[in-house]
Amino acid sequence: MKPSTIISFLTGALLGAAATAIFLSTEKGEQARVKIKSTLNEGVDAAKKGYESAKKAVKDFAEDVEDKIHKESSDIRRRARKASEAAKAAVEESLR
Repeated sequence: MKPSTIISFLTGALLGAAATAIFLSTEKGEQARVKIKSTLNEGVDAAKKGYESAKKAVKDFAEDVEDKIHKESSDIRRRARKASEAAKAAVEESLR
């Protein structure tokens, strides 16, 4: 799942929670504002945690891919050297 999708989902959940708090609130004035603010802060904290988790997952994945690419490119270079040496030896053998 893309990080932007996660962020969009969390933002929607946050707005939904705020709207629910407003419409279902039986409290008046200051109490309602405090409760809404608390709910929004919890949602923001959850969104930040989700973002950090997604960011770490993407970073870990990128590092894994980088390691695999490095390993494969080293292996390809090694096989190319062997093939080149074998071809050179074959040419030299055929010229004798």
